[in-house]
Amino acid sequence: MRWRMNNEFVKVLFERNILSINSKIIANYKGYTLDGSEIPSRGELLVKQIDNTKQGYMIYATPLFGQTRYKVDIQDVLEIDGMDPVRLGRVFNINSDGSPRAVGRKRGRKPKIKPVE
Repeated sequence: MRWRMNNEFVKVLFERNILSINSKIIANYKGYTLDGSEIPSRGELLVKQIDNTKQGYMIYATPLFGQTRYKVDIQDVLEIDGMDPVRLGRVFNINSDGSPRAVGRKRGRKPKIKPVE
């Protein structure tokens, strides 16, 4: 089962400007056919607006080529800028619940220290 984003995680992404206007997301949304009936769709969208409602955060997005606006729930977002949300959080040291991750030990060469004379 796929992990779903929660409000605290999105709040941290929004505050750190990781998820912002014109971010590219891949999400499930409700598309419309020519006769006006709803059809479940999945595609690449550009974020145009992020609102904080009583139920949680809501994203308004448009397709890469088009002007139609779709309302996307944060739980339906599959990727942000080409990365899985959990992986994106790891890059910026954010846990899946929105809390900061403990920074691990540094690896690699140690800097050369010159003795002071």
